[in-house]
Amino acid sequence: MQMTLSITLGSLMLHYLFFLVDVTFLTLKTLSDYPMKNLIEFVNGGGKFIGFCAGSYYASGRCEFEVGDAKLEVIGNRPLKFFPGTCRGATFKGFDYTSEAGARAAYVTLSHSGDMLPIYYNGGGAFVDAGKYPEVETLATYNGLNNTTPNAAVVLCKVGKGAALLSAVHPEYIPSGLYPQLDVPLILNRNKIYLTLKTWLLKLGLEHSGNAMVMELNPTVTSRNTPEVLVTV
Repeated sequence: MQMTLSITLGSLMLHYLFFLVDVTFLTLKTLSDYPMKNLIEFVNGGGKFIGFCAGSYYASGRCEFEVGDAKLEVIGNRPLKFFPGTCRGATFKGFDYTSEAGARAAYVTLSHSGDMLPIYYNGGGAFVDAGKYPEVETLATYNGLNNTTPNAAVVLCKVGKGAALLSAVHPEYIPSGLYPQLDVPLILNRNKIYLTLKTWLLKLGLEHSGNAMVMELNPTVTSRNTPEVLVTV
């Protein structure tokens, strides 16, 4: 799913950041090893990486998506390995590339506060055995899963001198109101979702700035005025 959106991040300043959200797996497969090696060096050298949904699958050591489904299955090792293990999904059934049929307001428990919060979900996975990796901190877990199902929904991974924030849910999603059952809980919790995203970005290591900043994301590659910033969706 590609989207166009605008996120106001208050006093956060993005620098040394690579952002990957919902790039199609087909597109990612066409990338050569060269840019991936550069990206790995970039993050290990102190850069920051954010991967939402498909971006979090791709930044894991292994992707397992809808295994056994002839139309949807995507499975295999991935080059970045910012999360060393497997990202497995979809966590909730019903995903469809052409509709919002599998979308929902998924309730997650926030590690920093213990609060439960609905966040937009559409096909994301779970980070398997996230707790066994010392360089990985779980920031949010899914609610309502059985005890045998991986439940880490958002993780922060230390990568050399840098870090990667990987989220299977979409805190950047802006509800339109077109899907009331989905959007109403997100609208009612919009401020809490915003503050949660801000908390996660601060934990990633983004710095404060005196000026508010609006980050525009669209399906094209966008570069900011500062050359060290790279935003890709």
